[in-house]
Amino acid sequence: MTMRRREFAPVREHREPAPPSHRPSAETVPARDPLVPGTTDELIQLQATAGNEAVTGLVAQRAGGKGKGKAKKKAPPVDARVEHVKTAVKDGRFADGEQQLAAGEYGPARPGGAFWMLNGLSPDDLYKVSTGVGKDVRAKLIEHIAEADGKYNRARLESGIRAAMEAEKTAGSGTVSLIDALTVAGDGSFAPVWALLTGKSRPALIGVLRLLPRDLLVKLQGKLSEAPAADSAKLTDAIGDLVGTGTDMKSTDVIDLEGLKGLDRQMAGIYNQRGHLIAEQATALTIPSHAAAGIMKVESGGATFNAATDKTIIRFENHVFWKYWGKANKDSFNAHFDFERTAGGKPFHGHKWRESATGEWSDFHGDQEAEWRVIAFAASLGGQENAYKSASWGAGQVMGFNHSTVGFNTAVEMAAQYNKSERSQITGIFEYIRENNLAQAVRDADYATVAAGYNGSGQKATYAALIKAAADAYQKVTKGKTHVVN
Repeated sequence: MTMRRREFAPVREHREPAPPSHRPSAETVPARDPLVPGTTDELIQLQATAGNEAVTGLVAQRAGGKGKGKAKKKAPPVDARVEHVKTAVKDGRFADGEQQLAAGEYGPARPGGAFWMLNGLSPDDLYKVSTGVGKDVRAKLIEHIAEADGKYNRARLESGIRAAMEAEKTAGSGTVSLIDALTVAGDGSFAPVWALLTGKSRPALIGVLRLLPRDLLVKLQGKLSEAPAADSAKLTDAIGDLVGTGTDMKSTDVIDLEGLKGLDRQMAGIYNQRGHLIAEQATALTIPSHAAAGIMKVESGGATFNAATDKTIIRFENHVFWKYWGKANKDSFNAHFDFERTAGGKPFHGHKWRESATGEWSDFHGDQEAEWRVIAFAASLGGQENAYKSASWGAGQVMGFNHSTVGFNTAVEMAAQYNKSERSQITGIFEYIRENNLAQAVRDADYATVAAGYNGSGQKATYAALIKAAADAYQKVTKGKTHVVN
């Protein structure tokens, strides 16, 4: 019988490109700031493909947020742009450019279509307008996105709209800013590009990178030699994961979260972020993808890394540490760790710890920084391997003592890999199902057997109901989507 966490161990703006004869002169581009990498010609290129707001925003960003030269003309209200895009989509005007009046006529040019309006928006306003137009309009924009090719910057348009579909405001703005920097960089130095990614936590970094088109991810991967040394390993890990198989989620694949609530929204989010990889693994094991997604939801809420610790999520189990070290070192264990030990009690309850043998006892579950402090302290007493065997790790919350089941020689080796790769965390769920002969139960939707085999028999009914609810929600919200295995 395997033991589980808590009880038994889990495995647990608007502008179209000007024609060559009407390219903006250097005077129309924000003055070159010595802090801003790139030549005037490169900024002209960005203006031509992404509009004035993108150039101004990039200049301000590279100069520490301080604008240079003349004050930027105040942009029209977001709601006016929203109405323009909605009307243009209704009229079937997606990639129309601005139309100049015929000779002899006077007045403003006729505005362009939806992509003309969206193309030059700043990263933040692109997200706001794409959100404001609503789900149905976003669907139409994605349906017609190929019409932007050769006229506008399709990558920033598509990533901005997709971010709105997934309600990823911060990541979406970061992705569009990154695309603008990539446009300026061209084949030159990527230092300004890497500057937008350095210092981010793994969840934030993955959030920005996964919204990039695959060709730009591959381009970034080819420039990793220029990445700052302090972030090189993390960038290499994240980009490597995202260019691997089973990670190419396109804007046409994702679920628009507007109108979804509760468990349905959570499961749609898991699909949007990991659906292709889940389907790839489910196909290889010939099991339905919704059950695996359900297990992931119940075990980790769909999370892989924690922003505060910049490490994989864990849960340290005092009672398991008792088994691997405490029983043979009772005085030392009892001075620092506690759990419910009454006859017939639940040893996965009552977990407390203290660093000083005379200090106050404190809880630590639910706080990842605290979890990591506890496991580090346990390792200082009983060794890293015993401490790491006594915790559950990653998206599937695989217990460290199950390391060999998911392909590792030691718990320390498993933890090191899970701290680098969310792909390894997710594939670990499938490895555990295979190695513990649970695949047929998953195919049969026998969630009682799945729960017992994955979490232990003590709370089989509770976990079976939770997994079934999450799996059913995933199957419902992903109906008709690409990356689904039934």
